[in-house]
Amino acid sequence: MRVNTVFPFLSSPWARFLAGTCVFSLFLGMTAHAAPKPLLKPNETACCMTDAGVRVCGDTFPDQCNGRAIQIYNRQGLQIRAIAARMTQEEKAAIAAKERKEKEERLAVQEQRRKDQALLDTYSSVRDIDQMEDRAQSDIKKDITDLFNRISSAQKKRREMEQQKSEAESLSEYEKSLRIADKEIEELEDLLASKRKDLNQVRQRYDRDRKRYLELIGGRQQ
Repeated sequence: MRVNTVFPFLSSPWARFLAGTCVFSLFLGMTAHAAPKPLLKPNETACCMTDAGVRVCGDTFPDQCNGRAIQIYNRQGLQIRAIAARMTQEEKAAIAAKERKEKEERLAVQEQRRKDQALLDTYSSVRDIDQMEDRAQSDIKKDITDLFNRISSAQKKRREMEQQKSEAESLSEYEKSLRIADKEIEELEDLLASKRKDLNQVRQRYDRDRKRYLELIGGRQQ
């Protein structure tokens, strides 16, 4: 038996088989990551244009054509297919941005359709919109009237306190009472401003609903 003196562990047939398998697997791993070049069929020619404006052709892919737009011709000189140029990072980013925008537009259209259907399901006529708006405004207007009265009462009370300054037991207690009255009035005025804002939002909402509803039914008054 011949003994491998360089790698003694490869002396047995089984060891040599395993070693060969490992080398072959390593080769496959290395070649799997290599980008394969497209293959030309017999009688086909590949051509491209260089940066210098020179047209280069060959029966194999010219090195100058790497990453460029390539045209494939048959032996009659007719173009039979083409390979697009490799995109730059900027071009890839532009395409990705375009796809995002198109997706956002599709979702916006779907959302508008959903809202339109909900609008048609909610109202059977323009009169329905008017009645619902009146009810929504009525509650807020009641709150506004109540706040007006409370503010008026609080302001009247404060004026009376000012007139009774001389009767106060101490100046510090008098000033404290004024601060409490001022804070109460300020809080009520903030609530009033908030209710006015709510009322304006209700008007805007029903105005939008009314306008869109008329658009959806073709402007027919009901």
